[in-house]
Amino acid sequence: MIAGCAGPTVQPRESATQPKPAPAEIATPAPQPLPAPENPELDAFLAPDRPDVEVTDIGPDATDALLARERDVIRVALLLPLSGPGKALGTAMLNAAQMALFDTFGDNMVLLPKDTAGTPEGAERAITEALAVDRAELVLGPLFSASVSAVAPLARGADVPVLAFSNDRSAAGQGVYLLGFTPQEQIARIVGYAVRQGYTRLAALVPETPYGDAVVDALFRAAERAGAVVDRVEFFAADGSNITEVVERLASIEGTDLAENERSFDAVIIGASGRQLRAIAPLFPYFDLDTAGIQMLGTETWLHPGLHEEPALIGAWFAAPPPGQWETFRERYESIYGAPPPRRAVLAYDAAALAGALARVPPESSGGVRFAEALLTARGGFAGTDGVFRLNPDGVVQRALAVYAVTEQGFEVISPAPKGFGRSAF
Repeated sequence: MIAGCAGPTVQPRESATQPKPAPAEIATPAPQPLPAPENPELDAFLAPDRPDVEVTDIGPDATDALLARERDVIRVALLLPLSGPGKALGTAMLNAAQMALFDTFGDNMVLLPKDTAGTPEGAERAITEALAVDRAELVLGPLFSASVSAVAPLARGADVPVLAFSNDRSAAGQGVYLLGFTPQEQIARIVGYAVRQGYTRLAALVPETPYGDAVVDALFRAAERAGAVVDRVEFFAADGSNITEVVERLASIEGTDLAENERSFDAVIIGASGRQLRAIAPLFPYFDLDTAGIQMLGTETWLHPGLHEEPALIGAWFAAPPPGQWETFRERYESIYGAPPPRRAVLAYDAAALAGALARVPPESSGGVRFAEALLTARGGFAGTDGVFRLNPDGVVQRALAVYAVTEQGFEVISPAPKGFGRSAF
């Protein structure tokens, strides 16, 4: 059920015509006529001989029953930008959540969409209403990191868990869980695979943004764990205006102690996607980086149709969710809504599906708490549309990722994702 939808219209029944008994002789004085009613329609409605008016019992027993039924309703709030700059993505995520509602929600569950307008202030208003007015027991969303930071203290104060769609780790923990794909897990997966293939001298080419900083931080951590070294890091402007200059600098071998035409790195993480990636890739052969045996590495942002049409990317590797359920989800979504979903819409589907699955667990099995931390952080994890995942107590998601190679035909899995963390699934 989605809160806010109009219920069925109740039509009044036709009045039954009943014969009136003949008046009996009355020994007492005849009653005086009543004064004419001020509102004939209201007077007729209140007349005691209306057989088609049913009286609703509002006595103590009936009230207790109504309150018990009200308590049994499981309320799940969904915070999304349904207006403002993020409206298109927010609407698609709402659509995806409604698909999961019909797949997994029980009859006693209600989904409460709230518009954040894509701002921290809007998110704060939305969660205040969800907690104080609607008494939500679980919050799905919001989408943007600043909005997650805004709702986190309010949700923690109410002891209501949050499944947010961001990948910014700064707001995670203490009941706030992030479902977004984090750079840390993707970089760890692709670096681990590359090192096992013999690529141990790494470089990074990333935008001068918080995302670029996160990629570089993850790269140093992953390299240390895998026994590799990070030799070069180059930042390009967020708008891509100096990409050619930066790639040329990356390709330079001046000042190295290595043999002629040998560079100090053998693989490079490219923290870009879309048009920026398509602008960067041709510069690698232009500056002879491809002929030097440099392996290009990427993340799940590369998992988009048509990327293989860029010849310079053929042979590149990237980490991303395993193939499988995504295509089924995409086809279902398109058949219902008439357009393909954006990739991130699946986060809303999996979050709502998880809510529906956990709501079926008897609360007494988790100390009387419906969405208890022990359930949300089940060590076995959950089987979602984008592969298995589990929520760690620190609020960060852990996903099982595959490694793909870009080929002329598309994407080929060259290292399958782990099957899971255990037996738990929805």
